[in-house]
Amino acid sequence: MITPLTARLSYSENVFRRKLLDRIVAEGAPVRVADPSESAMVQALTGKGIIVCSSAGEVTFAYPVSALPTPHRVSLGDGRTFHAMCAVDAMGAAFTFGQDVTIESSCGHCRQKVRVKVVGGEIETLEPQGTHVLHLDLRRFRNWAAEC
Repeated sequence: MITPLTARLSYSENVFRRKLLDRIVAEGAPVRVADPSESAMVQALTGKGIIVCSSAGEVTFAYPVSALPTPHRVSLGDGRTFHAMCAVDAMGAAFTFGQDVTIESSCGHCRQKVRVKVVGGEIETLEPQGTHVLHLDLRRFRNWAAEC
């Protein structure tokens, strides 16, 4: 699926981004890219606001995955789990990974627990019922990875 994010990237950048996402999810921690050819790709994706690196050079965020703990936990249909950068990113993970997802989060205002299950790209379960999502118009921001 072509999204505004993936449309900003070349084919090789999209492939590399996907590898980074899978690696962060597998390791559950920030990742260091040691291969010199991949370092150039990290710089390109950082420049496009798709990933964020720590001062130590580790990839800490690769939209929508956070290598650092957040209140937004995503369980993929294939059994893998990870933290999302924000609640909206957690919901978008269904499309990023092309899988059903279950999201365990909490309201940013009152901290009430929220659970969302997305099946086939549609919300199947929403607890508590009546929960609303507020988000920014991401077309206004070039660096999605840092504006969340």
